[in-house]
Amino acid sequence: MAGATGRAGNEQPLQRETGQGPVKIKFVRPRPTVVNHDIFLLPDRIGDGTCLAQNAAKRGHNDLSYEMTAGQRYFIVVDGVVNDEGAFTLRIEADD
Repeated sequence: MAGATGRAGNEQPLQRETGQGPVKIKFVRPRPTVVNHDIFLLPDRIGDGTCLAQNAAKRGHNDLSYEMTAGQRYFIVVDGVVNDEGAFTLRIEADD
């Protein structure tokens, strides 16, 4: 999946199915001056179905919030800018 969001990197998608309602996805202790990662949220039924930034329902630098649709599958993709790689921890907060 390298470069899948249109930026060179080593993306690792995470899959999550959720109930209806708000969700917040955020980096735990982000270090943007050390590792420059962004978070992309991609529903599996949007755009042409490929993992591209333009198909993202939402994008965030250190966090993002989104109103989830029940029964919809989402992919969370963390992407580094121009081959920027490094460890990260995500926290997902939802009411389900």
